[in-house]
Amino acid sequence: MLSNFTKPCGLASAILGVASISNSAFAQTQLLLNSFESSADMSMVKLTNVQVAQDSANVTHGQQSLKVTFQPGAWSTVAMQPSAAWNTSNNGGFAFDVYNPSTAPLLIGFRADDSADVQRTVNVSIEPGGKATFLMTADEDATQYGIRYMPPPYYSMRLYKAAGNGVFNAGAVKSIRFYTKNLAVNRTVFLDNFRAVKPVSPLSRVTGVLDEFGQNTKLTFNWLNKTTSLLDMDLRKAAEDLDLAANPGPGGRSKFGGWADGPRQTATGWFRTEKVNGKWWMVDPEGYLFWSHGLTTVNTDNDTMITGRESMFKSLPASTGYLSNHYKKDSGYSCGPFTEGTVFNFYTANLERKYGSSWLDVWSERTKQRMKSWGFNSYGYGAVPSRLHVANTMPYTARGFVTGNFNAVNPGWMTWGPMPDPFDPDYKAAVPASLQALVNRYKNEPYFMGYQIDNENAWAGTGEENGRYGLAIGVLGQRVATSPAKAVFLADLKAKYTSVANLNLAWGTSYASWTALDSGVSVPGASTAARRADMAAFVLKFCREYFKTIRDFLKSADPNHLYISSSFGRFTPEAVQAAADYTDVIGFNIYRYRVETGPDDEYAVLGAIDKPIMITEFSFGSQDRGSANGGLAPVQWQTHRRENYMAYVRGLLDHPNFVGAHFFRYVDEPISGTKTGENVCAGFLDIADTPMTEMIKGSRALGYEMYTRRY
Repeated sequence: MLSNFTKPCGLASAILGVASISNSAFAQTQLLLNSFESSADMSMVKLTNVQVAQDSANVTHGQQSLKVTFQPGAWSTVAMQPSAAWNTSNNGGFAFDVYNPSTAPLLIGFRADDSADVQRTVNVSIEPGGKATFLMTADEDATQYGIRYMPPPYYSMRLYKAAGNGVFNAGAVKSIRFYTKNLAVNRTVFLDNFRAVKPVSPLSRVTGVLDEFGQNTKLTFNWLNKTTSLLDMDLRKAAEDLDLAANPGPGGRSKFGGWADGPRQTATGWFRTEKVNGKWWMVDPEGYLFWSHGLTTVNTDNDTMITGRESMFKSLPASTGYLSNHYKKDSGYSCGPFTEGTVFNFYTANLERKYGSSWLDVWSERTKQRMKSWGFNSYGYGAVPSRLHVANTMPYTARGFVTGNFNAVNPGWMTWGPMPDPFDPDYKAAVPASLQALVNRYKNEPYFMGYQIDNENAWAGTGEENGRYGLAIGVLGQRVATSPAKAVFLADLKAKYTSVANLNLAWGTSYASWTALDSGVSVPGASTAARRADMAAFVLKFCREYFKTIRDFLKSADPNHLYISSSFGRFTPEAVQAAADYTDVIGFNIYRYRVETGPDDEYAVLGAIDKPIMITEFSFGSQDRGSANGGLAPVQWQTHRRENYMAYVRGLLDHPNFVGAHFFRYVDEPISGTKTGENVCAGFLDIADTPMTEMIKGSRALGYEMYTRRY
């Protein structure tokens, strides 16, 4: 099934149970709305399928917090409705403190209503054991600055942008509510200190936000291992030299990183998959059991746009002379007002500062040493082939994309673009045209595990069953003359129903004729069981054709390497089933605190299929350094990153279907955004090439234990 909520995103917090790293909550508060102290506070609390009680534990303001137990059901809501509307005019957003005492994450919805019933909503996720302050704002669109996420106004808060239609009247807020959806069991959280905060202008938050090393100037403290001078770099390089020498990596491994001390299977000279003792494994070319523990984007590509955004940078090198080689002209930027211009790479500039003019050679050798020392045995997508693969020291995957001029379908929700029409002859021709060079590069490489083709495709839309039928609805909206998928769908419907009258009776529609359906049409009226069944059948057929087209080419051109599916972000049951039918390994990008696969969980479909699965992207970011942007699974401190990372991977090791996990990413993204505007602090290295020691502790522990734990 699909997620009940959109992907959570935001920034981590330091209000509850940890030291504050910003201004005090009192100084930030514009208006205290409810601290759950008095009978008047409690009288405004309204409940639907929820139990609450004042509690003297987990307090962040005053003497009481609110213990909230959301009960199973479609909706469980705790609302605050003041007797007179709150006047929060010119506020900087609504903030509240949350503690999740559970060992499982929880998705919570937040909604504000004004006196005219205009709403602002957002969904947030709180990690297991997490203590956080959430800030809901109506911030300006960050993309106007060329970034995905705005720097927070207060670095003690996780920043979320609320959405909604109409002009919201902050001077007349009649209710605030928190809710959960489709819970299977009781879930308890503690809420406190609900308040409107003082505004901080977006422009002031991005002006001068990067220092000479590309670090965050707005953090009001010097975090551990912050780079303040070239001497800092020299000292950290020397310290890491000692650390790498003392920790060469786990023993008992084959030359491919497989489990040399474990049971040996049939060697084929290539990576493959096999089920052993009820658990799926990869098997390395020598026949040793293999579980892929890796990092993605192990490269130096970290350019950020300068043109039109010069005020964001407090200090930049001169355009000539030392470090000027890290400038270049570039195009294709998809976030912000400028698509081309001058870009700068803080990461490579810092590598030259740290390692000298031969920085790329030093970086390459050091990266290979780091990966083994840190407990990894593979590269995810995005490693530099010429620098890291040729030496044949560690297995890797590669990602490819099918591009060309062919029909594509918008299912109503897209991450990167519409879904290719796999029935289009032009698409079928584009597959070999796009992928042949990739195959030629890797087909003879034994260290190459397999091909990841495409990423986070537009499998689902919005609306009914979380957009499950979006591809079918999108296809119906196209003209049959230009949509081969539409022609296939209509042929199936005509074969089943013979007349449009029969179709209308089954679907609850009133189409005038089959000819009328040749044009783009909507699907009006209430849904029917027959309509859902027909749409699900077509979506499955569509997805099967997509995966079959790619599989047939790859297996004809290179029968020895694995086909790893397009990495699923959002998905439908039909898309996953089709991937199971035609791929060797199903890839998922799951930015959650845990991958929960029970029958009532978001990823229940993964527990229902018997197929190898690889997590091709996941991450945990924190706000205690870098961009202070924790991404899609934010936590507070580096220690919390390590704890969640280890728990996440251990959960996969214990699950029979998972054969690997690749963490996103090797280096922090620039605060000022990549080509796509992403600016998340989630690397194993910061922008100054300083290792994140807590994460490395975690990856080393996992690297040493993973084979014995899984077997």
